[in-house]
Amino acid sequence: MTLLPSSPPITLRELINAYPEGATNLRSYLAGGSIVASNTSNGTSVSIPSSGNLSLATFCGVNTAFTPVHHLYANNNGSFVETIPGGATNVTIEIWGAGGGGMAYAAGSGSYSRSVYTVSGDGGETIDYTLATGGIGGSGGSANAYSATSTVSSGTFAITTMTVNSGIRGTNTGPGAGGAVGTGGNQSNVAGNPGASSGPNGGAAVTGVYASGQPGGNQEADGCNTVVSFYYQ
Repeated sequence: MTLLPSSPPITLRELINAYPEGATNLRSYLAGGSIVASNTSNGTSVSIPSSGNLSLATFCGVNTAFTPVHHLYANNNGSFVETIPGGATNVTIEIWGAGGGGMAYAAGSGSYSRSVYTVSGDGGETIDYTLATGGIGGSGGSANAYSATSTVSSGTFAITTMTVNSGIRGTNTGPGAGGAVGTGGNQSNVAGNPGASSGPNGGAAVTGVYASGQPGGNQEADGCNTVVSFYYQ
């Protein structure tokens, strides 16, 4: 019994080498109902059918495993489209709000939301997301620099809209609060962290499962932009 690779690519030579001795073509090989073992630690083997359609996974001996894919977007702002890769079973979506801008006191970090969805058979479908810009720091910072929200929402693939809030801007009299609790996540929704009451540091970033957000702006510093993560398994 000849081992074939458990994932693509498979060469013609590897297929030829897997034929039983004396087989002269693929038709005679299939007609024999031969067994091909997968090149895996569990020793799985499958019968090659003698009729019907054959897929590459059949020749591999097992269904081709999906390699996890991580799409991480940071330091961008605007509206974008995420495309679900083929072969994925589920996706973990995480989004963090932008950080507020710091003045004499530091700013808060953005809030957080996380969802998990099944995406089997949904390769090529899309998810929309909109990312906010971090708040402007220093005395020139605009009053509404912290007001923007960021979202992940349905494209051609339907999800519950996830919304996170940017951290609150620091002022000359006190630190900014963390962004208000995110909404729409089916796993977690968390508020951002406030800026330091003393010292220069902005609010700490909220830690997620596959990535982390970014902190609020330090004293007299701009806040960081929104972060969004799509982790496919």
